[in-house]
Amino acid sequence: DKRSQLKFFAKTLMFYFYKDKVTVNMLDNDFSIEHIVPNSSDWDGEMDKDRIGNLVPIIASTNSARGNRSIRKYPASGIEREFLEKINIIPCVEEYEKIVDHDKDRPRVISVEKYNRMCEENEDKYIACFVNSLFG
Repeated sequence: DKRSQLKFFAKTLMFYFYKDKVTVNMLDNDFSIEHIVPNSSDWDGEMDKDRIGNLVPIIASTNSARGNRSIRKYPASGIEREFLEKINIIPCVEEYEKIVDHDKDRPRVISVEKYNRMCEENEDKYIACFVNSLFG
C-alpha cells in the first residue's frame, strides 16, 4: 500500500499550521507527517486514508514511537505531550476509538462516516489557520 505524495497546497497548510501552533522551543525538533488513522489500516467501502484531515505534522520521534498502534501510545508527558495538546488536530481517545479498532493485528476503520467527519473538521482547522495567517 503505497503512500501518496503530499501536494504543495497540503504541505503549505500544514507548514503554516505547525508554525502557528507550536512554541518556539519546539521548532528545533524534526517533524514528520503522521497519519492519525494509521496508513496500514483496513476498512470497508471507499475511504481516502491520505486526506489532509487525516494527516498531521508531528515530532518525528513521536510518530516513530507510535507506529500503527492506537493514539493511546502517544507519550503521557514531556515535550511530545505538550506538542500534541497545542496542535489540537488529533481527536481524544474516546472519539478515536469510535473510528478505529486496534484489537486485531492491523488497525481497522469501523466508521468511515466518523473518519470523514474528523477529516472535515481538521481540514477546516488547517484552512482557518492559513487564512488567519495571511489576513488575520
